[in-house]
Amino acid sequence: MRTCIGTQQKFSKRDMVRIVRMADGHLIVDPTGKLSGSRGTYISKSYAAAEAAVRKKRLEAEFEQPIAKEDIEAILAFFSQFDAGAGAAGKMPDVKQSDAGTMPHQTG
Repeated sequence: MRTCIGTQQKFSKRDMVRIVRMADGHLIVDPTGKLSGSRGTYISKSYAAAEAAVRKKRLEAEFEQPIAKEDIEAILAFFSQFDAGAGAAGKMPDVKQSDAGTMPHQTG
């Protein structure tokens, strides 16, 4: 179990994404959890959790340094796939099934 720095809730490692501080001080997303870096922390797979970590300055506190704007933008861009992608993916199959069942040339 790991603690999400955005929500302060515990999740299994597979439900988290690791953020790593590299030797040059930049933060990067480590989706595999296997990059070596001087330090790492975890955020649950949610845009809201990543946004909370940024807004509440928990990344800065965890890494004991200011976070570059481009690093924050890259982290938030990565996490945007979790909340936005889930809704869109859930709707697409329903539309295709419904369209296929109501096409006039298939019913006649």
